[in-house]
Amino acid sequence: MTGENGSGSIVRNYTYSPFGQLLESGTAEGAPSNPFMFTGQWFDDEISQYFLRARMYDPVLMRFTARDPVRGKFKDPLTLHVYLYCLNDPINHIDPTGEWVGSWMRAKMATVHVGILGMAQRFVTTLNLRNQWLDFRVAMTELKGFGIQGMIGAYNAFSTVASYGWKPLAKVVGILASWHAIDPGGPIEFPAALLGDPHPPTTKSGLAGLAIHELFEKLKEDLRDLQDADRDNNAE
Repeated sequence: MTGENGSGSIVRNYTYSPFGQLLESGTAEGAPSNPFMFTGQWFDDEISQYFLRARMYDPVLMRFTARDPVRGKFKDPLTLHVYLYCLNDPINHIDPTGEWVGSWMRAKMATVHVGILGMAQRFVTTLNLRNQWLDFRVAMTELKGFGIQGMIGAYNAFSTVASYGWKPLAKVVGILASWHAIDPGGPIEFPAALLGDPHPPTTKSGLAGLAIHELFEKLKEDLRDLQDADRDNNAE
């Protein structure tokens, strides 16, 4: 951590274990307090744990202190451990939300993605759409530099929406945000279950998507039975 006078001098330094336990620190005289420590996350001095949004993390235990709100995947057994931090590999991974483990590059992508959503919301409350559009193009140029093909695809989708105006996009973002607030994880699980995700859903939306999927599969099966019976009758 450097000083505020622009000199670039170090006023605080920290040494951590791979799982974030503070091993040693140094503080210069007059240095400001700093609650943001391991991986830039907020450290709660009262309980000696890190606030990672969805749940707290204890660097001494090297485990989260609450169950993972996101279900794991059988094809990736480490994700089934509900208290594990960063798939037991904090050197190469980061989990700033307590829900999704990602590489440092994925964390950077998520930060840019959050910025894009914030821009979409500001489009609704400002009349200076031209300047906001320029900011959006700058952010997407950075995404291209990261080589994130999926986010570039999102940029193309946003460009298409732009031809119709930004209010429809803002409404979609608002609907998804409200949906997630009512049923956390629902906007993700619903389409996954609807498309036949083999993992059992854990949200109300996911269960609804699974029910629709099973109904659709049953209708397809009944239709195939009718077609088979019709062919047999014609053959006779």
